[in-house]
This record gives sequence, C-alpha cells and structure tokens, in this order.
Amino acid sequence: MLKNLFILFCFSVLQPLTSYGQTAKTEFPDGIYLSIEALKAKQPDILYKQLYNKKTGEQPTDFTIENQQIFFINKNLQPDSILTNNVFGYAELGLFYLVFTYQKKIYAARSIRMGKVWQFATMVTSNTTAFDPSPFSRYNNYQRTVTTQSLMQLILNTTNGDVKPLKPESLLMFMTDDEEISKEYKALSGRKKKKELYSFINKYNTKYPLAW
Repeated sequence: MLKNLFILFCFSVLQPLTSYGQTAKTEFPDGIYLSIEALKAKQPDILYKQLYNKKTGEQPTDFTIENQQIFFINKNLQPDSILTNNVFGYAELGLFYLVFTYQKKIYAARSIRMGKVWQFATMVTSNTTAFDPSPFSRYNNYQRTVTTQSLMQLILNTTNGDVKPLKPESLLMFMTDDEEISKEYKALSGRKKKKELYSFINKYNTKYPLAW
C-alpha cells in the first residue's frame, strides 16, 4: 500500500519534468560519489567494478547501501573501505540517488525535480514508543514500539551541496540569490507557502536550470 502511494506521488510530481526538468537529459556515470564536486564533474570516486565482498573477495553482483561499510580496491590497487554514511550519493543507469541518514538508518532518495534546487524523495521508517494501559494495574503500562512509514522529501542546493528537508523555510533559504522569487514566496501566508511549494521549485528551476 505504502509503496503504491509512493509510486502515485512520484507520478504526480514527475509530470512537470516534461517541461521543467532535465532528468531525461542529464545522465551521470554509474558509480559512487563522495562529494558534490565529484558529481558536478561527473566523475564517480568509486566505480562499481572496484567493489568487492570482504568475506568472499569477489565482486558483488549489485550495489547496496544497507551495509555499514563499502569495500573497494583503490587507485593504488590496495583494499580500502569507506563508511556508507560518508557517501554523498550514487548513480545507476545514469540516474543519481542521494544518500542520507534518518534515525540512524541509511536511505537513498530518488530524483524528483532537477534544477539548481534539486528535489529528492523516498519512504523512511520511523520507530516510536507507545504505552498501553495494563489491565491489571492503573499504575503500570505496557511499552511497545510502533513502526510507521512516511514520505521523506529533501532538497539539495547544487551550488554548495547543502541538503535540507523540503519545507518552506529551507526552500526560502535556497532561493535567496533571487530577490524577486524569494520575496514573492516570502509574502505568502504559511498555509499558502506549503500549497505553492512545488510550483515555486518549478519557477525557480525554470529560471535556474542545472548548469552542469
């Protein structure tokens, strides 16, 4: 159900890419990127063919961010490793995925809207503690963990590599270099800011497409 909701969300927000975005035109060489500078240069720091499984010594059939460490053969042909949470992102089949940490778990977010303000989204898992009343005593409660999934949206400032959750205040922060657009957005009420969030990302990115 949640997976279907995410697919429906992606479909709805991807529609403007036909006229605004560059997802179909901008391809990135497959591999692992450790910084925004490497992504801008379209030069992955680690190629998939450099990866190896530490236990077997063999090259893995696919790349995953679920492991805490990534093992690879460096440019000096020596075994090396990097913590997965130090990865900026990776590209597969020309598409870039942003890597981030949420509640100590690592996720990869897919591209939604591309431009100077680059929008990403993925589903994340949250664990919260709930207390159920005990049937035996009004002073004691049963503690349980409630796991939920929700949509996480992020925006990337492609100038400096800064990543923020997609909120009106973070979008305003990323649009400060355009006085006209930021002033127009800032003048909206709080409710209107949320409603017009995507349209202003489109407006800004139309004026400032990704220039890599």
